[in-house]
Amino acid sequence: MAVFGLPASRRRAYTELATLPEFLHEVGIQEIVDIGASLDVPKAVHGIPVRRRGELGVTELAEEISNAMCGYVSYAAICLGKSSIFATYCAQGTIPLIAKPFDGEVDGLRDGVQVLSPATARRTVESGLDRCSHEAWKWYAGHNVRIHAETYARWMNQSAPVLERQDAGR
Repeated sequence: MAVFGLPASRRRAYTELATLPEFLHEVGIQEIVDIGASLDVPKAVHGIPVRRRGELGVTELAEEISNAMCGYVSYAAICLGKSSIFATYCAQGTIPLIAKPFDGEVDGLRDGVQVLSPATARRTVESGLDRCSHEAWKWYAGHNVRIHAETYARWMNQSAPVLERQDAGR
């Protein structure tokens, strides 16, 4: 599992992970890879060793994240869609783990589909983590820059005639 980000978000992640022993073992975490600027990280979390990688270049970062089965995100569900850490995991098909379960859908995300929490871990592990990895990647693919640019261009083209009519009436 990867723990990635700025020192403050990683510090928060380790504080949360200290309260989640069953969750980590249920998902099958065997190693935690810490990625980011210097931070005094634990040597182990609930017996799971922490390997410190430090700050990495883009290629090394992508390799570490894509090699991780899961990545921990220390944000509430409502913030996930705006998180660059979350996006990094999804872009690599790495399953985002979160501490707090949520009901319904938030920004197109569902607990147990694109993310795992303690409430959905057992069911998702039993049905296969590959599906969750694929769904996280699919969610991200729909949010890439090219798709956003195309959407904005389409909206602008659709609204241009309306704006022209409004201007003509002035």
